[in-house]
Amino acid sequence: MAAFLVGAFSFICYLVLAGPTFYWLDSSELVAASWGLGVAHPPGHALPSLVARIFCYLPLGTIAFRITLASAAQTAMATSLVYLLSRELIAILNPQNDSPAPRWLDYLAPISAALIAGFSYSLSFQAVRTEVYALNLLLLLAAILFLLRWDRRQDRRYLFGAAFIIGLALCNHHFLVFLALPAGLLFILWRKREKGSKHKVLGVILFGLLGLATLSYLPLRARQTPVANWGSPSTASRLAWVVSAKAFQKAVSNASEKSLGQRSFGALFAVMGGVGPIASMLGLAGLYLLWRRRRSQRHAALFSGVILFNLTGPFLIGFDPFNPDAHGYLSVAVATLCPPIGAFIHLATGILLKRMRAVGYALAAVAVGLVIYQGSTQLIRSDLRGHWAAEETIRLMLDQSEKALIFTSYYGTIFNYWALKTTADLRPDIDVVHRNFLKQPGYVEDLNTRMPALYPLATRWAGKGRLKRNDLDVLRKEREILIEYDLNIPKKTMHRLRPSGLLMAYREKLTQKRVQKHRQAVAELYAAIGLPLEWETRRALGWWHFLWTHYACHRLYTPLARFHLKSAQLLSPKADRLKRLEKQCRAVVAQ
Repeated sequence: MAAFLVGAFSFICYLVLAGPTFYWLDSSELVAASWGLGVAHPPGHALPSLVARIFCYLPLGTIAFRITLASAAQTAMATSLVYLLSRELIAILNPQNDSPAPRWLDYLAPISAALIAGFSYSLSFQAVRTEVYALNLLLLLAAILFLLRWDRRQDRRYLFGAAFIIGLALCNHHFLVFLALPAGLLFILWRKREKGSKHKVLGVILFGLLGLATLSYLPLRARQTPVANWGSPSTASRLAWVVSAKAFQKAVSNASEKSLGQRSFGALFAVMGGVGPIASMLGLAGLYLLWRRRRSQRHAALFSGVILFNLTGPFLIGFDPFNPDAHGYLSVAVATLCPPIGAFIHLATGILLKRMRAVGYALAAVAVGLVIYQGSTQLIRSDLRGHWAAEETIRLMLDQSEKALIFTSYYGTIFNYWALKTTADLRPDIDVVHRNFLKQPGYVEDLNTRMPALYPLATRWAGKGRLKRNDLDVLRKEREILIEYDLNIPKKTMHRLRPSGLLMAYREKLTQKRVQKHRQAVAELYAAIGLPLEWETRRALGWWHFLWTHYACHRLYTPLARFHLKSAQLLSPKADRLKRLEKQCRAVVAQ
């Protein structure tokens, strides 16, 4: 009952702070994949799409908000699991149940540990937006709980349940699961050899494959050509491309550009900052107690291993402390550190209440204070109640023209378009092509289904790796061409672009009316979203202003360059690229 109440309280907090629509980054893409039953970015994320689709039937708010409720519910259940894991560790440290602790401490300690985890930024921000990290955390914590109960109750069904859960987790975010597997395998192998081990291994394999069968969703849905259809995994080779996440394997090599110290200490401080310095020390003290007692050393190895292996993620892919996804990666370490907090508070407070009552009550008060601290400093950072920036930006982009063909360059733009296209079928007269997807498996073939007239040209662009101006000239005779500016657009193509609302029109005359229309569109955008205080909104808009400044400088549009440079500096005043660009613009203006 207490676990349910902890989860319900956490869910209410997340519900209040949840964003009303989709967020930046992958949120809008996952909304499109859930509502349209599509294929999200590699490794496909089959399970979260299926689970979130169930929440779409709730008669609450927008479709995106309903899907966000799936993340809120999953994080709340993960918080409940932290409570249950704390109770398990308390039972392991006190198997005879002869602790001097009073009855109320049996609930205070694990509840405090659960809310410290649930109110941390690493967990709470995954609950207020659509993402896959909440489900990943829920499944991994459930697998750990099943392993502990299998070990304590000698019931093989818990082991098979853990294998099934891991199979399901591999259909969500297999990289994070692989980071946790070594600790789980070590925990299983630590036990002495039992009779029927062969049957146990066979059962683990079968139940794991049963959970892994969820991957069959990917080719089945890909054949229906949904709007979100990364890699179109309807064939074996494309399925392997998606599941292996080959598109993102370059991130491993790019991470080596940062020093090992930057990656390791950045991740370590993120975990300690998410839990809080005092709570982190209590968690380490709890792990020490587990390591100190022989009968609980394998449990200490399990929790320590999950934390340490999760921290190796930033070594491989890098760590950006300002990216909420980076904190989603580390949510496993944050949540796994909290059950030892509950175990230590329970044991230490129980002993102190018997010997030094005042100090014992003080430690119990510290536990309550840590929860209040988390709620006032960490939970408040996850407030997305007023976030409409991502949706309003793409809406204004689409409202600039009729029957246009838009070429986008950035993931966020196409993801936001997918979300609106899937949930609202907004602007069916407009076609959108992502330039950087042309070389991806299956993308051109999908274009043949939606835009057959464009298929021959798209095939040629995929082979060349860029748009051809002659083809754009031919298309311009039939409909308006709008292009999202990118730094890798050839100069000859760039010189044919003119401001048109929030995008750029191809082969149009530059007039004062067009420039004024562009400024008006920017004013409408800020009027719709308000002052962008949230960091990811500031970063997205700051980069957009940076691109416009870059374009205006190279086209010698001095007033336009000054307008966007000033806006970019207000959003991201410390960006190094903006400082370099400012020097370039000043040189252009001086001429």
